[in-house]
Amino acid sequence: MIGFKKSLLASLIVLSGASSAFYSSAASAHGYVSEPASRALNCQNGNNKSCGAVQYEPQSVEAPKTATDFPADGKIASGGWYGATALDTERANWHRIPMKSGKQHIKWYLTQPHATTNFKYYITKADWNNAALKPLTRSMFEDKPFCQVDMGGATPPRNVSHECVVPQRSGNHLIYAVWRIDNTAMSFYQIIDAKFDGSNAEEEEVIQAPVAAIHHGSNLLTTSGLTLDGSASSGTDVSYQWEVLSNKNKVTLTGANSSKAHIRLNAAASSDFGVDVRLTVSNAKGKDSKTVRLEAKKPAEAVAPVAVAGHDFTVNANSQSRGYDLDGSLSKNAHSYKWTIVSGADIGALQAANGAPWVQSVDAAKARALIKPGKSGKVTYRLTVTAKDGKTHTDDITVTVKAAEQASDIQIVTGGNIDTIVGGSTHSIAVSAKDNALLQGATFRWSALNDADKIQFSSANHFSTNIKAVYPYMSHADITVQVVMTKEGKESKATKIIKIRPKQ
Repeated sequence: MIGFKKSLLASLIVLSGASSAFYSSAASAHGYVSEPASRALNCQNGNNKSCGAVQYEPQSVEAPKTATDFPADGKIASGGWYGATALDTERANWHRIPMKSGKQHIKWYLTQPHATTNFKYYITKADWNNAALKPLTRSMFEDKPFCQVDMGGATPPRNVSHECVVPQRSGNHLIYAVWRIDNTAMSFYQIIDAKFDGSNAEEEEVIQAPVAAIHHGSNLLTTSGLTLDGSASSGTDVSYQWEVLSNKNKVTLTGANSSKAHIRLNAAASSDFGVDVRLTVSNAKGKDSKTVRLEAKKPAEAVAPVAVAGHDFTVNANSQSRGYDLDGSLSKNAHSYKWTIVSGADIGALQAANGAPWVQSVDAAKARALIKPGKSGKVTYRLTVTAKDGKTHTDDITVTVKAAEQASDIQIVTGGNIDTIVGGSTHSIAVSAKDNALLQGATFRWSALNDADKIQFSSANHFSTNIKAVYPYMSHADITVQVVMTKEGKESKATKIIKIRPKQ
């Protein structure tokens, strides 16, 4: 069918904050005439100037239903909505759409469809001439609509097209479109400024130049992607071309030759960057382009520092100072490390390494927790890690120092008097007594007080034995031996803390 073939869907610009102050009906205002472009839509696409808030919400011209289908005289174009009062002032320079009488397609774009009673279209009377630019009144229009589409309460799609026969007219005229809602007390109203040349629409086709428009729900790019909608672009029989202009290797674009394209990140962003996407619409009248800027953001959780100080542990007090390893290398996103003493500075200290001076802080991932001689109680060490952006995170580890037990008749000694062994290696350990005669005929029972399954004894019932740590290696083990002295008829017990290090 040869007819008026303009495909125009105006871009929807949703204002937050400021726009909500202009009107209260935004949540329920949902449709405008896209072809031929209405006066309100021409305000949005820039063909009409000084329109007020309606330029942002051409779909918001809404007012209560009336028996005549028209709002009050003088408020016909605006429907009485104060955001569109500029439409009620008749101007000689309102942008006019070239039209022909006869069969025409009149199209709506419904940003939010509603259950519908009908659509109606009225036209100004054949002898109408508003050279004096008087306010519009009901009497200027024909009594009956020249086109009516009944819906019976059904909900139309977003894009609605009605084939109507426009009466013969010449010169400037107005078409009044009414969308009557079925389940509310409201209707939507649209004025179309038309200019007829006196011929019939079936005689020739009017081609509208293209105007690009892009709608997208968010500017934030993710690996899930987002949809870029160019269907609000205007023009007759337009073609679409989407193109990524920057950081092409970091995104995937699909639907490049359709009205809607989909774009996603190939991988989660390791740093913040922008992606420019251009839409070009073209037809026989030419082409038009619009570009949007999309943003990719590095996830906050990917850069947040996490300090991992390790697990609390318990040791026995000793007449000599003892050192234990602190390791914060399992921390995440750490650019720098710092160990400090939170409490118990009278009990413990820090060392940068074994044999180094005692200090109150160490600026390294690893440090030595030193327990001072003859002290008991608790000492807490804090690991603070700092990320590149300056954000910090802390984690504490507490060492409990148990008071030395009363001296026993026996003690545990190790070869070379060592108190630290390397995991996987074997070391000798034996019982020593104040009077070795006490050990004659005695029975022995070796065991580990904590994580017994991680320590192997070559002989559990002899005065000496070899010990070996079983992977995974622990930070320390409390080795105990219980001795029953047969001659004396009594029982003694000795405990020794053995520090176990992993293989280097």
